[in-house]
Amino acid sequence: MSFHAWLLMIVTCGVGSLIPGPNAILVLNHVTFYGISKTLSTIAGGAIGFTLMIAICLFGVGTIIVAEPVVLIVLKVLGGAYLVFLSHKLWIAPPIELKRGKWSLRDSRFKMFRNGFMAAVTNPKAMMLYSVVLPGFVDDKRNLCFQFMIMAGTLVFIECFVEFAFALVGSELKYCLQRSGRKFNRVCSMIFLVFALVIQITK
Repeated sequence: MSFHAWLLMIVTCGVGSLIPGPNAILVLNHVTFYGISKTLSTIAGGAIGFTLMIAICLFGVGTIIVAEPVVLIVLKVLGGAYLVFLSHKLWIAPPIELKRGKWSLRDSRFKMFRNGFMAAVTNPKAMMLYSVVLPGFVDDKRNLCFQFMIMAGTLVFIECFVEFAFALVGSELKYCLQRSGRKFNRVCSMIFLVFALVIQITK
């Protein structure tokens, strides 16, 4: 993976993380109900879950790429197509509506950790992103194992950073998303459309 491909991956996945998915919504709800201290357990659970998913997806895909290098070209095309699909879904998506879950103030940190973990490992969009989009940033002329380790570490750091930021500004962010969420979705939609093209020429 070249330095510019790594930077492009950071921007692409950073934008993806800013669009609230199951884990971000869970964090926003937990911080409202439990406070930021206990919500760190939710973020930690999500981090472990995403690490597991990335390892399974990237190392599984890496084995196939080593055996059949042409697969990387196919995955780049599929990754671009998936980003176009996400772009369309975001463009027509309504603003996110956050609702309070049925939780008890007596819920343990372990239960919150488990909720975060399960939200991550059962997220089909994240699995698709890791399996199809990320290989588009791989350079098959460099060490695949090292590239995947860099990608996994970077992605988990971005996800934790964004979720922690969501937790810090939880209440205000909820109102902002409900008020201006459609405009935000459409800006991200256009960014994904650009990345769908750029990923095809990245080496």
